[in-house]
Amino acid sequence: MPDLTQQDKDELARFAGGVSKHGYYKGECWVFHDGVFNPDGISVGASHFTWISKSDWSPATKPEHGDLVLRALVKAMAKKHKMSILWGWQKVLADLVNETWNLDKRFDFWPAVCAAALELIRQNKQEGA
Repeated sequence: MPDLTQQDKDELARFAGGVSKHGYYKGECWVFHDGVFNPDGISVGASHFTWISKSDWSPATKPEHGDLVLRALVKAMAKKHKMSILWGWQKVLADLVNETWNLDKRFDFWPAVCAAALELIRQNKQEGA
């Protein structure tokens, strides 16, 4: 898979629920309003904002980028298969990747996950889902 363009990364982030904003300290970021990326795994409500920098994209080494991609993939799968969104799956997948895979395997794993998420997102758009 060729490297993801910034447009691809933005598409994943938007589909995962992110909004593009400029952060004073972090530069261009994706902002998530529901706390799904809170480190302790507890969503703390609509008043919580999570900022993820757009620079230095690396789902294999940055858990917050991996979580973003997995969230987009799970949401795309849910839309594609008309099932309810189970964010617990996202947490299980993130733990699996971060805890049981060695670093070399994670580098191989993430491009395929990104590609799968983008493909499903685009299929959903074509089907008007």
